[in-house]
Amino acid sequence: MYENIKQQFKDLENKMSELDIINNPEKLKKISREYFDLKEIIELILKLEKIEKNIKENEEMIEKEDGDLKEMAREEQENLNKEYEKL
Repeated sequence: MYENIKQQFKDLENKMSELDIINNPEKLKKISREYFDLKEIIELILKLEKIEKNIKENEEMIEKEDGDLKEMAREEQENLNKEYEKL
């Protein structure tokens, strides 16, 4: 879902280690700025993906389990949904 942004981030990361960028302070400054702007977005994307994965796992647990384990999964699901909405 966020593959384009992730790829752009990796590309910037790679550019920052290229000699022609390192040897050009203006280019390095520009690339670094883009990199750090995207880094915040990437961190949010990773959090979202982790929460989405946990939500899916909890849904499966709620369907399969019963008793205390099912109740714990439901409670966790509520917390995950709240956290997801915040992001």
